[in-house]
Amino acid sequence: MSKSPSLDKAFAQWKRQFIADAQSDDYAEMRRHIDYLELGCTPQAMIEDTAMLLLAALVYRQMDGQEWEYILKQQRYRLSGEGLPFYCLTFCLLEGHHGRILADEKMTGVDFADLFNHGWNEYETAGFKDVWISRLDGEIIDGAELETLERLFREDMLYDCFEDEVQAWVSETELEDTVLASAMDVCPAHDLEAEFLSCSLAADVGEPDAMNALGMMLLKGTGCTADAEAAVRGFVRPLSESTGQ
Repeated sequence: MSKSPSLDKAFAQWKRQFIADAQSDDYAEMRRHIDYLELGCTPQAMIEDTAMLLLAALVYRQMDGQEWEYILKQQRYRLSGEGLPFYCLTFCLLEGHHGRILADEKMTGVDFADLFNHGWNEYETAGFKDVWISRLDGEIIDGAELETLERLFREDMLYDCFEDEVQAWVSETELEDTVLASAMDVCPAHDLEAEFLSCSLAADVGEPDAMNALGMMLLKGTGCTADAEAAVRGFVRPLSESTGQ
């Protein structure tokens, strides 16, 4: 991903100020946010992951020929005070690593599909699992607003693909001002069977119980259709029977 000189300079200035604000606050604001959502990460990690996430969002915006300055101007360290954006979007990149982007009511400029497919070289992973969408005014997200958020999220996630390729939905949480947007790839039955066989051979797994456990791990970690689940269950059983156990 290439950055223009103006974007590179503006982002560097923003990052320096963001880190300075966090350090002068002894990360208290970031810690409150982490505790509120029970994220299980350190404030320092969230600072770095926020910068990494935001930069990716800005570059995709630039690549699409859209204004990226609008998004950058919305980002601030403190989540209280005058002139706040409408939502705080907190992305789970992987366990212990979360980043946040502040957005307007329509989540303008946040391309969920691009971020879902983006590779995080620092962690040798890609995309995100969940996104907490929190109202910064603390007001309750009612049913109508949840439906709107789900529509916006699904429209973005499914823009360049079909529903049988990606699942995307928004659900309630125990926090009245926060909902959870989730996404996962849907793995067709034949792809899942091939992945299971590849993983089992690579791991040199021979015990039937271990084989079944590996299959179930794949099912839980992938958005599987009913046909895919049936395929793996049918694939695991013969492997177990072949051992005579």
